[in-house]
Amino acid sequence: EGMVPPSLWDLPALQELDLSGNELHLDRSYVFGDIGNAKNLLKADLSSNDIQKFTGIGASKSLQELYIDDAYFFSSLDEEVYQMTQLRILHMQYSGLKGKIPDGFSRMTGLKAFNFYGNELTGTIPTEIGLMPNLWHIGEWFGVHDVLVYLIVITMLTFIAVITSLPFRLFRE
Repeated sequence: EGMVPPSLWDLPALQELDLSGNELHLDRSYVFGDIGNAKNLLKADLSSNDIQKFTGIGASKSLQELYIDDAYFFSSLDEEVYQMTQLRILHMQYSGLKGKIPDGFSRMTGLKAFNFYGNELTGTIPTEIGLMPNLWHIGEWFGVHDVLVYLIVITMLTFIAVITSLPFRLFRE
């Protein structure tokens, strides 16, 4: 327990950080604090710590893997997350997420995998997810059956997007 010293984020060679399971505060306001100062941070496991708001996470431009399972957000996914353009993996199991996923999820074009299992998300999986070129893993969102149905729909939307982007020629015999 306790608070992470702000100077941690200023370590110039910091690339991987695992603070999971410690009930730490990253900042006095229960946000991500100065994580954006860690310019070379590629992977962070901040699971099971006392993080309650997304404020500051968007400044983490180099982050490729983020694990914040078992957090205390109790709100919807904040659009600040979408500013992490290098993000490849996002795990937020049992993190207190509620409500709908805001529009813009597909702005994370590099995202390969995400997992929101064990949250209280509502609504549908945004169809724009079907247009994310690198996405290969969607963890359980609402329920296994729902995910399978949406994966079929997303696959169909992706197919339509690919087909409509091809040059069209009409052949006559």
